[in-house]
Amino acid sequence: MVSTDEELKQLNQEVVQLYQKEEYLEAIDVGIQALKLGENTLGPKHPDTASALNNLAVLYDKVGDHARAKPLHQWKQQLFADKTWETQTV
Repeated sequence: MVSTDEELKQLNQEVVQLYQKEEYLEAIDVGIQALKLGENTLGPKHPDTASALNNLAVLYDKVGDHARAKPLHQWKQQLFADKTWETQTV
């Protein structure tokens, strides 16, 4: 059985792959799933949740949905400002 942490990493990797294939709307769907999983199981300050947060913010910006991207970017900036998690690449 796959751990929640591993499942979230897999979802984040899927988001990146979809982004690279320019399948942005599908990537957003997976990104939402990843962020919800991270928030609900690992917490909002976990590095993998933060990766999901960043991925989703970038995707919303990419499709021009800046209203949805803005609060995600603000959340991300607050995490960095508080130094509540260490940076991690997906």
